Amino acid sequence: MNTQQLLHALATVPGTPGQHITRRMAVNMIAAGRAEAAGALVELIGPEVIPMLAAARAPVPALRSAIDTALLEHYREMPAFLAAHGGRPAFASWCRQAAYTLPAELPEIVDIYRGTMGCSPAAAAIGLHWSLNFDDAAHYACRFADAAMTGVVIVHARVPRDGIACIVSGVAHSEVVPAEAPTGFEVITDHERIGDAAVRRHHQLRAMRDTGLWREVQGSAGVGEAVARAARARMAAAGVAPGTAIVA
Repeated sequence: MNTQQLLHALATVPGTPGQHITRRMAVNMIAAGRAEAAGALVELIGPEVIPMLAAARAPVPALRSAIDTALLEHYREMPAFLAAHGGRPAFASWCRQAAYTLPAELPEIVDIYRGTMGCSPAAAAIGLHWSLNFDDAAHYACRFADAAMTGVVIVHARVPRDGIACIVSGVAHSEVVPAEAPTGFEVITDHERIGDAAVRRHHQLRAMRDTGLWREVQGSAGVGEAVARAARARMAAAGVAPGTAIVA
């Protein structure tokens, strides 16, 4: 790793003297083999740390820790960040450098699903996080929906195995990020099917939580709920009828 290059890049990020000292300490920890320090830098600064680490040829585990942290804790910032830093091709390049490996049981063509509420399928399809199973997508689509499931849809795409940039670590849901946004997808609006799957997954997650096998990432639920409330308000203002799926 080019430590001096990384330190110079981090020095360009505004901060207090204490923050700069903390960043330097994190770089020293990365150099000493503490991969989690790269994730800590992302927590402190944001996803812009990722290209700095990549350019400095940080150790593979450190770069992976930074990407994992960004996808988990800065997921709502990631689309804007990527738009300003080379888009999905750049992200896929960082993931290749981080040497992500996929589960051996994944087939050559992988079914992926993305559950949303209050946006069009086309807008949903450009999102980063996709689920590997329908029930997880239904959970995300429904968790903050109203009783009529207004605006709820799931998009389903099939992508080649080598078209998946990374698998998201640290979550109970099996999530992946495609290297490119799928351009062809099926739109699922059957609310009975989606609702049954969401309830099924809710009970599974509750059982996992009660046995200590899963906990929700702190803070993410509050952000998701705030975004969902805003989406519901927009749909109401636009006169979207209760129970209507957003398909255009």
